Amino acid sequence: MVFAGSDGRLTAQRITERDMASRHHAPTANGTYILLAVLGSPATIEIGKIGSLSLAAGIYAYVGSAFGPGGLATRLGRYASGARRKHWHIDYLLDHGEVVGALVRTDKRRRECAWANWTANRTLRKVPNFGSSDCRCTSHLFFVGNDEKAEEMVRAAGCELKAKYLDRQNLTGGR
Repeated sequence: MVFAGSDGRLTAQRITERDMASRHHAPTANGTYILLAVLGSPATIEIGKIGSLSLAAGIYAYVGSAFGPGGLATRLGRYASGARRKHWHIDYLLDHGEVVGALVRTDKRRRECAWANWTANRTLRKVPNFGSSDCRCTSHLFFVGNDEKAEEMVRAAGCELKAKYLDRQNLTGGR
């Protein structure tokens, strides 16, 4: 998995050769996801009631669920398309970053908080109060760090969470 561009800045590219061969699109069913995004350079972001956050350059994992109309396809397509009205905390981060892909699992059960706990144990640090205003979790956004850590997390999620990796192109339906 490579996230560094020729100019040394972080950019989003597909994760592994095996995952690149996948041509699956985000399902319209409900489920849980871990959105992977990269900040190419450090950023200070103003986020509603949270206030000002200073974030390091690198890869971030945001845990969420999609139980509305269109399920995972609608939610993840919204994030990956780049066009958005600010509704969720992640929208503010994505103004400064780029979606890489997502780990998804269709399910009728809400697994968002369990997945946030799982993610917290596999990343470098959490961003307090981010994306967790509707639950008791301390955060739903985690700093993964570099591409090696992200690749490890993707592999583990496939086994432990039964999640499937979808790259950015597959989140937007090829748009």
